[in-house]
Amino acid sequence: MAIGKLTGQIMGLSELLGREEFWNILLCVPAFFSLIQMLTLPFFPEAPRYLLIEKEDTEQCRKALQCLWGPGEYEKEIEEMLEEQASLKGERSKTLQELLRDKSVRWQLLTLLVLNEGIQLCGISGISVFSFSIFQEAGIPVDKIRYVTLGVGMSEIFTNITCGLLIDRVERRVLLWACFGAKAALMALITITLQLKDYASWIPYSTVGFIFLFIIFYGAGPVQH
Repeated sequence: MAIGKLTGQIMGLSELLGREEFWNILLCVPAFFSLIQMLTLPFFPEAPRYLLIEKEDTEQCRKALQCLWGPGEYEKEIEEMLEEQASLKGERSKTLQELLRDKSVRWQLLTLLVLNEGIQLCGISGISVFSFSIFQEAGIPVDKIRYVTLGVGMSEIFTNITCGLLIDRVERRVLLWACFGAKAALMALITITLQLKDYASWIPYSTVGFIFLFIIFYGAGPVQH
């Protein structure tokens, strides 16, 4: 996703396809990749879990695992799926109302709710949608903003590359709370520097730096977890 965003930002530059006469070409690019997906989809195997649990076809499940992961018998993986299948026997799908009333999954639901609300309300949507306006408000020249926005996409890629190493080295809970705290502080700094942009020439550039850091901590926090 991060590579796709950055590629779109690059292709949307006025030096490439970001001009009025090229809008139809730019619009056809995602359609081209969608067509490739549709043409290649029949050649991919069904999900192993679906083949075993839903269709009860052990042999096709094994073939799907071999196709996806390489040669092997994968007995342990199949046994785990069979255990899951046995635990699901006699169970029917719960309605939303039944799920909300089920005390056995209440903490899981609350955890998902808090994390999703945190993602939606942390400010990343505003930065993503209004990044051009924010950079313009920060005092960045209009003809340079399109290049600065490339840093947003590059920050996401940087986070995706490095975050896996951090999760392995740092306890997940510590990393998660650190990212939440850093995002709150950075959002406050972004707001303050936008108000003080006329006091010094370096303040607008600090705003851009804070935005990049915000995106990095956002990606290293709830998204990766």
